[in-house]
Amino acid sequence: MKTLTVVIPVYNEEKRIHLAFNAVNKLKNPRGVRVEKIIFVNDGSYDNTLAMLNKYKQEKQMKLPSGAEIEIISYTKNRGKGYALKRGMRHVESDYALIIDADMSISFSNLKAFIPHMENGVDVLVGSKRLVGSVSLVKRSLLRKLFGWGYSFLVRQLLGLPLADVTGGFKVYSRRVSKTVFPRITQERWSFDPEVLYIANKLGYSIIELPIVWKHVDSSKVGVLRDVARGLYELLVIKINDLKGIYCLPKPRFSPSLLIEKVYLYAKS
Repeated sequence: MKTLTVVIPVYNEEKRIHLAFNAVNKLKNPRGVRVEKIIFVNDGSYDNTLAMLNKYKQEKQMKLPSGAEIEIISYTKNRGKGYALKRGMRHVESDYALIIDADMSISFSNLKAFIPHMENGVDVLVGSKRLVGSVSLVKRSLLRKLFGWGYSFLVRQLLGLPLADVTGGFKVYSRRVSKTVFPRITQERWSFDPEVLYIANKLGYSIIELPIVWKHVDSSKVGVLRDVARGLYELLVIKINDLKGIYCLPKPRFSPSLLIEKVYLYAKS
């Protein structure tokens, strides 16, 4: 049985945090998975989000159907979703971590289709809104569709990631990805998703994209026109970072004791 930690980033969510609470209240352990922890990362909210999180934890601790522990990570300055997830993933010790948006536009029910791949040891599972089999319960505007298609095209062309959708808020990462990829993130806001996937692909981790059932939430904070230029700029930064060697694994340091051990084993054989 695989263990799972759920990481939910939140920022000024007082008007819809109840959606996350309701979903967590109903979450049961799917067959083959045991949910160990629910981590809420409060990314510098200035409304009542943190107070609501603390109240929820106090009321629901050890009373969830999944039996999961609730953990709250909070800091005062807003840094962006990428930074929030980087902080949250430090606390993951489960076999896998599920990252899901607080608006629950992609529900926990999608996890069922991911479990067989988790059992097979796949490192990264990407929930995609643009694959055959994906189902949208609410129509998006044409402008948002065009931006989504255009951004995915740029990701494929600039970063070489053959994925239909990199920005969906439903992704599962293995523990080794949590420990080796997320500490290398440099993008704290819009382009953290493609950066994580780019690093994971560069380091040779297995990646699978799966269709999901989802719905668009009108209160999303993403400003489509505002983020076009930012997204392009950050993708170029990711490419430059790679050319600088920022994403490479450190080379093993020379150890005389290790050399002696290898020589001993060779002589013994």
